Amino acid sequence: MYELYLNAAEERPARFFVQCDHSADLIAPETLQRWLGHYKTLLQGIVADPNQLAALIPLMTTEEQQELVVSGKQIAAVSTA
Repeated sequence: MYELYLNAAEERPARFFVQCDHSADLIAPETLQRWLGHYKTLLQGIVADPNQLAALIPLMTTEEQQELVVSGKQIAAVSTA
């Protein structure tokens, strides 16, 4: 068994499925769910604009990006206290 196994395939036109298996000793279920969410966001970004630069394709939703910014500000405030 691998640490992480991911298989994505087209089930029918415009319909994909993802099969995933992981080592529970190494990867927490919450982490795997977050990664799969990032993968979904990436695919949605590609579909939305297939001609955009790869560096501009989002991995996180707007809400996740905002949460990260807020968390970063909280960490910075605690560090300087």
